[in-house]
Amino acid sequence: MKNKKSPFYLPIFLTTIICWNTQLFSSVENFVPNSAVVQTSPDRLTFDKTVFDNTNFNFFLGAAQNANYVAVTAKAYSVTRTQGTSIFGITPEKISVPSDDGNTSTEEENKLYGVRILNLGLFNNSYPIVSYQQDTTDSAKKDDSDTLYLINKYNDGKMNIATENPLNDSANQPTKQIKALTGSDTYVFAAVSATEKTWEANDGEDRGIAVVKPTLNAKVPTIKQIAAEDLSNNEPTETKAKIVDVKVTANPVVVSFTEAASPTTAITKALIGQDVEMYWDSELKRLFV
Repeated sequence: MKNKKSPFYLPIFLTTIICWNTQLFSSVENFVPNSAVVQTSPDRLTFDKTVFDNTNFNFFLGAAQNANYVAVTAKAYSVTRTQGTSIFGITPEKISVPSDDGNTSTEEENKLYGVRILNLGLFNNSYPIVSYQQDTTDSAKKDDSDTLYLINKYNDGKMNIATENPLNDSANQPTKQIKALTGSDTYVFAAVSATEKTWEANDGEDRGIAVVKPTLNAKVPTIKQIAAEDLSNNEPTETKAKIVDVKVTANPVVVSFTEAASPTTAITKALIGQDVEMYWDSELKRLFV
């Protein structure tokens, strides 16, 4: 007869996790990397977006506001990586941008430095994918973002890749808002609003799920939106998002919208309100919205 496991293992394990998380968040709460600014400074960064990489055990955090100050020693990293008790800023002021042939690189301003992160997810369980508040002057546009970024060198943050064009909605028109992000080991999925419409707009029927394919092993890494209705076509004429289904014949990836109030058959229009979340399950090979 097999011995039963001790009932004390689980409480001890949970206690350890709780203590570790308490220590981590107490140090991250008012974090400004490499900063001489005191912890009580009104200029401290706060974070409200988080995602966990359970492959490399990295915990990523996204800034809740734009940096509205200039300091010599403070670095307003918008995305931060924590591992154990170590904390690293991974969106520096400057990044290395490769030339068209990939043989050289130049240093340029980093668009992800000192900005408010609107969405934070992971591609291939390890690479942060983000969108940020692109307009800081018009409060009506504070939740607008149309470009996706992937941080492909997150150890030092010296390189990130952006989609060349704004993501398209399901009518093949530029979206106004990226509302949620997640990724599989092959694709990035983005919930996008209809062009010139917020996600919540009642008449925003062209909103849907945009599909982006990163190619990180190329000499010049890229991330490109592809046609959601044909994932096998990597250079499509149109790069439409898909409202109801995202399918590929060989390895089906199905996205459907259903009413939250009733576990009934999938409906043809997205009855989703202000909030939307997405989760990719690597075991089931399914995207949950």
